[in-house]
Amino acid sequence: MGIILTTSTLTAATIWNGGTTPVTDLKSANTWSNGTPSWENTAIINDGSIVTLTTNEMNHLSLEVSNGTLATSISPWMPVSESGSRVSITLSDTGKLTTSGHFYPMGQCNPGSKTPVWFALTMTDHAEMMVKGTIYGGFNRENATVPLPGNEYTGSLIFRDNAKLTATGEGWLATTAKMYILVEDNAALTFQSGNSGIGWGDGAEGSLLEMRGGSITQSGTGRFSVTLSTSMKQSGGTFTVPNFTLDGNSTTELSGTAIAKVSTLSNISGHLNIRGGSWTTTNLSGSGSISMTANENGFGKFTATGNVSGYTGTFHIGLNHGLGTFANDTADGYDVTDFTQAPTVTFSEVFHYDPADGVITLNADAQIAEYALGSGTLTLEEAARCGWIRLTEETGEAYYLTLTLDHAVTEDFLDWLSDGNENVTVSGLGNVLSLAYKAGAGDIFLWDFTPYAATAYGVTAFTGSVPEPATWVLLVVGIGFGIGIRSWRKDE
Repeated sequence: MGIILTTSTLTAATIWNGGTTPVTDLKSANTWSNGTPSWENTAIINDGSIVTLTTNEMNHLSLEVSNGTLATSISPWMPVSESGSRVSITLSDTGKLTTSGHFYPMGQCNPGSKTPVWFALTMTDHAEMMVKGTIYGGFNRENATVPLPGNEYTGSLIFRDNAKLTATGEGWLATTAKMYILVEDNAALTFQSGNSGIGWGDGAEGSLLEMRGGSITQSGTGRFSVTLSTSMKQSGGTFTVPNFTLDGNSTTELSGTAIAKVSTLSNISGHLNIRGGSWTTTNLSGSGSISMTANENGFGKFTATGNVSGYTGTFHIGLNHGLGTFANDTADGYDVTDFTQAPTVTFSEVFHYDPADGVITLNADAQIAEYALGSGTLTLEEAARCGWIRLTEETGEAYYLTLTLDHAVTEDFLDWLSDGNENVTVSGLGNVLSLAYKAGAGDIFLWDFTPYAATAYGVTAFTGSVPEPATWVLLVVGIGFGIGIRSWRKDE
């Protein structure tokens, strides 16, 4: 027979390990500091214990469920109920959590107030959670909240290592709260009815859903929305929904090995960027923007097999913020799009795009030269706002490229170049732009500064060499001579 607990029992520092008798936890009370949660009270459910919770409140509690079960008998279940509360729930080692109804993590916060709270749910190591209803991951949509001091987000939902979350209703992962959601390592999220997504209600702005692996599945005929200035970044795993909408200032980015399967891509008024992976849809409508941007392995793929006549937005093929490299030969081109009806497509002059077969190749007319590292300075006959150079020398070492421009480099231009790019350090001094990364035989370096409207930058000379150690330190650290540094890094 499971243990029946009340709120006062659960907020005591206790451990349940296989039996029905609470064992006092000897952990000392801690404090909250520097944005890092440390807890006044800790409860641990392990070794097969089954705990049934009959009330809502779990304020200022860290709960760990490891090889045990926590069940709630109230609906909706709303653990946080007071301003300043911090609640952490960790499910691991096949730990289970089941609710008898809806799950609103901070749903009891005062309606109409901007209540400062923090909530974290972490599921790992084959943990399972069954919600018999709807998730408002964050909060009841009527109760806006703000992060506690020192925190970027109001809360987090982390799913990894074969964790499984199932909701019989909708799955709103960020509502009226700025939330960070991470799905990776074969974790699986399934929402069985209604609509789901991120960004519902005042306060959700800035929420991020990051999908590095695993799966998110919306069953039935419902809609998954990314809305209200939120963003979704998928670099791996499989995202399967019947209908997907992307509103206003919201963004969705596909990269890496990500797979998105969407029956209908509708009401697109935000920005969808395909930087890798594969996005497949049937019907397409809306007035937003879709971009195919090159990465070091070329392009991802976007397929629309049905009606696209309702899409009045832009579809652009080009580089990501002006700079790029290809790590392989592009002679055969990249099969990137498949339209039964082709919308209007614009593309960078660096590429040639054939709408008849949806294949991108490098534009031969945009090739500036072939260049071997260490061969001195290549001076262009005239400034080139876009173009590409084939690198013929493989060093296996870090090296940098120096581009001489026809205008002085500005901080704003460096910001534009570095925003969203990866694995390269870029710096500027005067009218010289320096880049650092690894060499490879047959690498192709591309640039396209034409989308940058503030100044018509063009390349007038090009130099590539392996830097001396002192120069390399100067480049990376960015000290001396007023050098501005921006870094492109993969998302952590």
